[in-house]
Amino acid sequence: MAFESLSSLAIKRSGRVSGTHTPIKSVSIVLYKTKTKGVGSLSIRIQSGVMEEIRYLIGDSVDVLIDREQSLMLIKRVNTPCYKISSDGGKRNTKYRIGKIQCTPYPGFPMPKEKVIIDQVICTPDGILCELPPDMEYME
Repeated sequence: MAFESLSSLAIKRSGRVSGTHTPIKSVSIVLYKTKTKGVGSLSIRIQSGVMEEIRYLIGDSVDVLIDREQSLMLIKRVNTPCYKISSDGGKRNTKYRIGKIQCTPYPGFPMPKEKVIIDQVICTPDGILCELPPDMEYME
């Protein structure tokens, strides 16, 4: 596998890196577009079942690694500041709630045409491993 870190593709800046019912053990990827600039932000949501199984918490630093050849995504906890898991604004009384990773897309980032729900999620010691759709396009 040849994973490539999305944080290494992004221009270094300060900052941190919905709608339908999704399975409790899934990861979803959505690309939000703005009317003026076209591309707005890339949002990766980790459902509560996955957050609980892997023991990720709101505020944890993670990196998102992409393997284009095998269409895989790995969300890995890191000690260095990278992307932060933030709350999606859901229930506040649960320890493990839906986590959101939001970032500005740069060349090399996945570009889903519509919301992608990945329900085949594997929690490994390295992180959350997800298989991306084979027809996923990447920003040039």
